[in-house]
Amino acid sequence: MATLEGQTIAGSYKDLLQVSNSNSGVDGTLRSIEDGEGTASVLKISSSAVEITDGAYDFDVASHDGTNGLKLGGTLVTSSATELNLLNGITTLSGSNTGDQATGISDGNVLVANAAVADNDFLKIDGTSVEGRTVAEVLSDLSVESGADVTDTTNVTAAGALMDSELAGIAAVKATTGTFLTADQTKLDAIEASADVTDTTNVTAAGAVMDSEVTNLATVKALATGISDGNFLTANAAVADNDFLRIDGTEVEGRTAAEVAADIEGSIDAVGTLASGAISSGFGNIDIGSSTFDTTGAVTTGALTVGDDINSGGNYIVNEQGRQDHVANTMPAPYYRFDGSNDFIEIADSPHLSFGDGTSDSPFSMSAWINVEDVSDGFFIINKGIVGSSTHEYLFYLQTGKLTFYAYDQSATAYIGRQYDNVLTSFDGSWIHVAATYSGSGANSGIKLYLNGVQVDDTDFSSGSYTAMEADTAAATLGRYDTSYDEGSMADFKIHNLELSATEVKELYSGASVPFKYKGANQTNLVSTNADFETFSGTQDNGVTDSFTDWTVQSTEGTTEATATAQTASNAVKFIRTSGSDYSALRVYRTITVIAGKQYKLSFWTRGDATYDGKYAVHDGAGYILNYTSTGVTGTTYTQVNYEFTATTTSALIIFTGAQSNSTTYFDNASLTQIGAVAEYDGSSAGSYQWGDKSGNELHGTVGDGAGGASAPTLENTPYDSGTEYEEGTYEPTLTCSTSGSYTIPTTNTLAYTKVGRLVTVQGNLAINGETAPDGTLRLSLPFTSAEVDSANAGKGIGLGTFRDYSGTLDNVFCHTIEGAAYCEFLSIAESGTDTLIDMDDVDSIFQLYIGLSYVT
Repeated sequence: MATLEGQTIAGSYKDLLQVSNSNSGVDGTLRSIEDGEGTASVLKISSSAVEITDGAYDFDVASHDGTNGLKLGGTLVTSSATELNLLNGITTLSGSNTGDQATGISDGNVLVANAAVADNDFLKIDGTSVEGRTVAEVLSDLSVESGADVTDTTNVTAAGALMDSELAGIAAVKATTGTFLTADQTKLDAIEASADVTDTTNVTAAGAVMDSEVTNLATVKALATGISDGNFLTANAAVADNDFLRIDGTEVEGRTAAEVAADIEGSIDAVGTLASGAISSGFGNIDIGSSTFDTTGAVTTGALTVGDDINSGGNYIVNEQGRQDHVANTMPAPYYRFDGSNDFIEIADSPHLSFGDGTSDSPFSMSAWINVEDVSDGFFIINKGIVGSSTHEYLFYLQTGKLTFYAYDQSATAYIGRQYDNVLTSFDGSWIHVAATYSGSGANSGIKLYLNGVQVDDTDFSSGSYTAMEADTAAATLGRYDTSYDEGSMADFKIHNLELSATEVKELYSGASVPFKYKGANQTNLVSTNADFETFSGTQDNGVTDSFTDWTVQSTEGTTEATATAQTASNAVKFIRTSGSDYSALRVYRTITVIAGKQYKLSFWTRGDATYDGKYAVHDGAGYILNYTSTGVTGTTYTQVNYEFTATTTSALIIFTGAQSNSTTYFDNASLTQIGAVAEYDGSSAGSYQWGDKSGNELHGTVGDGAGGASAPTLENTPYDSGTEYEEGTYEPTLTCSTSGSYTIPTTNTLAYTKVGRLVTVQGNLAINGETAPDGTLRLSLPFTSAEVDSANAGKGIGLGTFRDYSGTLDNVFCHTIEGAAYCEFLSIAESGTDTLIDMDDVDSIFQLYIGLSYVT
């Protein structure tokens, strides 16, 4: 209020200020300033101080005018608010609480942290106090100009720092990514602009050979791989001393190519790989030690010393000892030719031809020699299946020229297989050896295909969710699939009930015969009774040694019991080991009769308790063929385990045990089978009507209709008018009479025959147990028609045999064949030499007939 003049008391009262509780005005006591009505303000005043007490308000002091303004201790404060903020947080400038002092020098952003404050100094920089000094003086001490460039030595003079202003080529240096040492500076000093570092003008490193020093640069560079005029001649030549090159100790520096070639013509020594298209330079000896010799061409040499494999693309060197049966591969052998119209060979169903049970597969292999006139038409090697149906077990064939094998799961309509994804047109009209092997794993990866001894499969051939093949009653056919027939030839067909190794396939390709250990194999389980533990019952406890059916049980360190937790059916054997680790104290075992030298496969199913597995062993009566070995199956799902071994004696003791203390293990479905060739057909057993099986399993293949009809493939390459044809088998004979009637022969009575070329031998025993109105001479049927002879020999007989009636009324009985007939008759020859044909009056209705007869067909 400027003046009270003209104002009423009521209108001017509030404009008056008073000092509260003071009758004498401002004194030494700090008192609030109030308005005329007694309302207090935030300002307090005394004769010596002024105080503003309420932090809820902002109080502004006008900028000083050089004389008037905010004063501290009588001194006018001339600093700006920004400058005063540098002191933010300082409570005192001395004493023991200097840690509460400035956090840095700041213009709003922290620049320096933890600046040292000591004693009564406000701040020191490099030991110099800045108390009472101006900002300009402090900045001068810091040598930082306004807008300073800290990349320039004007502002930064730290020892060892390299400033932009000191380096002329700053951009090039910044682009350099490597390291460079000061010591290299003198080397760089000698490098001229655009220097050629292959020239001694610029590079003088000891031992370096410069391009400018080599007259025939291109020729020398070619010497890096050998001495060559475009073809590789030698590898790994020795370099010694200061000689450029030595061969067998003789330096070749300065010598002509002809002279060098003469030195190496005698021999080649290599320690690496010697590879080439062809080596035919008349070398004397090639000695590669333990290295690999790999060539796709021809090798002409005096002697080849080999310490390792020779890889010749699957082919063998003709006279390589222990590899190729030269005689077997060069002598002609009979084979079958299929006309592509209706020819086939059929092998009746047999358990020996099936390798799956619907739950799991077992290993097998097959191989053959084939000659296909046009591979793109396909060729069916073997099909185990029902003709006219897609139901089958396996198929091995050329699918439009691509070698293919697959196994079929009928219930799932699924299959697994492998294929060689290459049409074999280059083999049209040529003999090739093909093989397929299967591990029984149930996966594509378990199948391998071989062509001429080399594995070639490269593509999966599968569909659906496959589990296993299912054995059916279908026959196996060669040369046919449904109404499709082969046009080509086949020889030397084999089926093995094991997965042949690559080496074994190569041996078959080389012409090797089936080895002794694989002869006589079959699919018969030699664990003939209680292989599935189904007759087990109850529990064998600690301290008890007892026998379950067909198995011996020992349970002195645990419990052996029958369990319904089985792989199949309703029973398995379970081991609960409570203590110890003596394998013989908790086990089941049995002894099987085997043949020494033959190969066998032990197979069983087992599971663990999620922690432990069981063990198994094979003993030959004298020692362990396989000592106790972990099954490797700790999981709670039954898994099949297989083990192959060669019998060393005539017995094999197989043992299963629970091995670990506090473990529970299970075993089920044990089998022991002899493995090898379960069906074996070659030229020596090829006949016009039958392809004889040499495995012993009697899996003879019927050629066409078995009687030489139109569906029979022709037998080729049989010298001397089929003189080498071999066939064997059995047949069910009939005994009739020349006029009428017959005799009864039980169906279990058969006669065996062997046919070699045209010579047929029949032998056996018949038990006649009835008759049907016989009338006339006795006639016994034969497996083949006898040959025609001239009339002079009619009735004289061209066969020889014996006949016996237990009534004892007949003496000197012989049999003879009738030319052009498929039966023989019997003669009784008296001492006088008179012969009489035997008829129905000479025998009873029940009698025995022993026969041994040979004749020419």
